[in-house]
Amino acid sequence: MRTIEGRTRRGRFGPSASTVALPLLVLLLAASVPLIPAGAVTGQADPETQDPETQDPEAQAVPEAQAAPEAGPGFSSSPAEGVTGTAIEVSGADCLLPGTDEPGDGVVVTLVHDGAVFADATIEVGDDGRWEGTLTVPAGTPVDPYRIKAVCAYPSEEDEPDPVTYTKRTFTVTGEGPNATTEGATAPPFNGGIEPFPDYDGQSTCSTSEKPGMAAFRRLVQANYGGGSLGVGRACNIGGTSEHKEGRAWDWAMNAGRASDRARVQSLFDFLFATDNNCNTFANARRLGVMYIIWNRQMFRMYDTDRGWSPYSGASPHTDHVHFSLTRDGGAGRVSYWSRVFHAPRFSPSSRYVQGIDVNPAWDRTNTGDFDGDGRDDILWYRPGGETDHIWFSAGGGRFSDNLRNVGGDYRVFTGDFNGDCRDDIFWYGPGTARDHIWLGTPNRSFRNLDVTVNGDYWPIVGDFNGDRSDDIFWYRAGAPSDPVWYGTIYGRFVGRTERANGTYQPFAGDFNGDGRDDIFWYGPGGARDTLWRGESGNRFSARSVDIDHDAVAVPGDYNGDQRTDIFWYGRGDARDAFWLGTANGGFLGSGVNMGGSFGIARSGDFDGNGRDDIIFHGDPERRDRLWRF
Repeated sequence: MRTIEGRTRRGRFGPSASTVALPLLVLLLAASVPLIPAGAVTGQADPETQDPETQDPEAQAVPEAQAAPEAGPGFSSSPAEGVTGTAIEVSGADCLLPGTDEPGDGVVVTLVHDGAVFADATIEVGDDGRWEGTLTVPAGTPVDPYRIKAVCAYPSEEDEPDPVTYTKRTFTVTGEGPNATTEGATAPPFNGGIEPFPDYDGQSTCSTSEKPGMAAFRRLVQANYGGGSLGVGRACNIGGTSEHKEGRAWDWAMNAGRASDRARVQSLFDFLFATDNNCNTFANARRLGVMYIIWNRQMFRMYDTDRGWSPYSGASPHTDHVHFSLTRDGGAGRVSYWSRVFHAPRFSPSSRYVQGIDVNPAWDRTNTGDFDGDGRDDILWYRPGGETDHIWFSAGGGRFSDNLRNVGGDYRVFTGDFNGDCRDDIFWYGPGTARDHIWLGTPNRSFRNLDVTVNGDYWPIVGDFNGDRSDDIFWYRAGAPSDPVWYGTIYGRFVGRTERANGTYQPFAGDFNGDGRDDIFWYGPGGARDTLWRGESGNRFSARSVDIDHDAVAVPGDYNGDQRTDIFWYGRGDARDAFWLGTANGGFLGSGVNMGGSFGIARSGDFDGNGRDDIIFHGDPERRDRLWRF
């Protein structure tokens, strides 16, 4: 007979094998994900105050109905000891339904130590009730004696015991196998946007079966980092609020007192919390739907990352396991880690949250960027001369902290991530022969100065035109015989070439089709001809015609979170306003909206860090400044 599901099989997620390992996980998930809406949840309390993890770890699994006695038919297993990576041969007979000659649906074989499951496999059963297969000891399984449990399984909706429970066998892990060292998981390539940071969405119903996204997450972790499982489901009459009762929480058996276990846990956290190539912070945790984690007397909340790892006051110190709770979408598998594509919610301009905000009326030059790399855009307010300048660092939720600067001089300032470190920089460009500088952003909200020389009077257009993650600069000058293009590098320096843009435009850049390379929209106000240059590989552009037939201020930004740049066309006064949403085929979908007033400044930025750009309006003497949050 053959093993029909071997969850202990090592999944290597390194560069050479990711195309093999991940499709297996995706296929396993796809076969089990019910595409049905999750139940509604409202008004949940913080899990720390609800203390969801106060139960003894052994009590966290759903109790077996009518627990089977230890005595039962025997089965064979060989060898009795070995290193990780050992394939234990298991076989037996008599997997038949009581009083019949009908075989069971499979034999579930598990490797268990102190209640934690470190490996499992489901073995196919022959028509005569005989079965044989292998159970592989996964990398990272600690040196210890283990029990091998085998149960003849038959699905039942009733509280009935399994048809046959075999007498346990033993196996001792003697060390780590030569080819069984664990490797950290590597995320697959993704298309489109990313999940926003979640809200706390606690347990409110009872459905203890392991949900498909939770099962896939568990397999991903154990395949790449080892360790055992202390279970997913919990009986509904045990303890307080807990996502265990909805099958979307899991306890990963790890010992905080063991250095090797602490290293494995930290390696997983590094994978979950890493910033991806699109500068999305906590990227894999968001894509997997992680809601919160508890480990070694501390708790990390994905819905409050500014809080960091904070003390956990529950009764269980979580020193023998790491607790993971997933969002409902994460538990159901409706997340982009498995589908490879984030399906952004349907965008409606009316879904915005309008917030009043007070800005000094004298501040008349501004730009936005994530200068400290925390995933939230900040706002630079600059005044020429000797006036005090301000950087508003975002604190989330439409709040900002003020940081004073004194730049002096008269600059045409713009921003971009010119060295590709996921922190935006400030380019102080003095047209003509004035001295130029770049302030390179740092995590501690300071800047590192870099002197550059431009020489000339240009309209700078900033975008990553070749898709290497470092922003580039197209130095446009109307009527010039050629226009310099500076391609950014990781060193903060530039490599130059020239292009030519014929005509007079008000150009701006954005990745309108989401291919990872920014494009240039050559906008001719009114009835002038408009053109869109698509960024191509090899530092090239391809052109296509577009048309907008009225005068408006273009405010590019990703307003629906699909990682394609959209355009808000702001017509000051009574002129009509509109959103153009970028599409994968390079076109736009339009929808009307009305913004009253005649604001001198309209700038976009993701000020609350939810993956969707917002817009700040400033400079209408008749109206209070406003922040549109999406």
